[in-house]
Amino acid sequence: MSIGATFAIIWVAFTVASALVAVPILVWAVKSGQFADKDHARWLPLLSDGPKADPPKGAARGGQGDVLP
Repeated sequence: MSIGATFAIIWVAFTVASALVAVPILVWAVKSGQFADKDHARWLPLLSDGPKADPPKGAARGGQGDVLP
């Protein structure tokens, strides 16, 4: 068997395996309503207030000129 034929068999097997994984995930996403509210998702970046977590210990808390040690 030549290298080209081996490559083709591996490529086809990988493509089929990828489809066998991707199709059920897509079906699950559609059935569970992952794509139902597209209008709300469009505005999320504009409505976000950013992360609420405290900065790590030792992090600078001042203005622009602060440098972490």
